Amino acid sequence: MIRVVHEIRISGVTLIAMRSLEKIIDKYIPKPKKI
Repeated sequence: MIRVVHEIRISGVTLIAMRSLEKIIDKYIPKPKKI
């Protein structure tokens, strides 16, 4: 049970890190906008 919670917490942190990474990448490398 504790292990599952720990894994969820890790995946949540990874998600937040990936989102902030995407924001930084969007700032420095403008992507072609999808139509």
